[in-house]
Amino acid sequence: MTTLLKTKTGQYVVDGSQMDVIPGFLLTDYPNNRITVPLNDSVGPYTMTVSKEGPVVLTNLAAERTGTARVMLRIQDGSSPMGVPLMNAACHIDTVFGDNEKPFALPEGFFLQEGHALEVLDISDLSGESNIVALNAGFKRLRSPVPDPTGKLARENLLRRQYVSSPYFYTISGGSKVLTALQSADDDITIDSGHNFEIISIQFVSTGNFKINIFNQATGDSLICGPDGKSFELPHTLVCGTAKFPRKLNEPFMVGAGQNLTVSLTDTSNAENTIFVTLAGIVYRTGEER
Repeated sequence: MTTLLKTKTGQYVVDGSQMDVIPGFLLTDYPNNRITVPLNDSVGPYTMTVSKEGPVVLTNLAAERTGTARVMLRIQDGSSPMGVPLMNAACHIDTVFGDNEKPFALPEGFFLQEGHALEVLDISDLSGESNIVALNAGFKRLRSPVPDPTGKLARENLLRRQYVSSPYFYTISGGSKVLTALQSADDDITIDSGHNFEIISIQFVSTGNFKINIFNQATGDSLICGPDGKSFELPHTLVCGTAKFPRKLNEPFMVGAGQNLTVSLTDTSNAENTIFVTLAGIVYRTGEER
């Protein structure tokens, strides 16, 4: 929203600082931003590189596709030949990317300088047929404001924050769990020892209805607590959303570095059920203050 400032003469003018931030989109460098994924196959990597016009802050992810797929994302910023991972394992595309109607808003913006890139390390088909995927990452571009003509101060502030925290995704083992009719099963997620993880929202894709709960083994905290503090599962529709329509938790759920989460799932569809679960949140690197 544009902010109007009232001058001493009573006139209103546009807030000049807003003219130093413009919106835009990062696309893959593949022809026409369309990636063909052969049936039951994987392709990649593809980069979404920041142009020389100025640094950006990534704010959202969106995709158009003809079939389902898994994606693995990382950042290429020159800090490591392997890049900086944004997830512990490949996630279902609909738990990370929204669509052209409603993109998925990242839990926190991610700063990228010119020449750095959001990299799609791998796209794996799940649809059983040839799949065409078009990805984009929405951003706000920072142009040089008058008080900081080189943009040096803005860059330093954003980089300093990014060393402390950044968006991240955790998914269950293999990205999905297959349950038989009415089966219950647990899956563990181990938080990396190099950061704490704050869960902001939970996304899912499934072939049927199910119940879910998430339990921190180290602290005994359960995401869902019933009468007398008892932990139990709730229907996924009350807890989980999708990347297009994420359901934020009432309050972020903090998990310490190296701690294990148990994700409990129970099928309620009375049929075989393939369930994808992705935890979206913010990592806070250990040894740093927010």
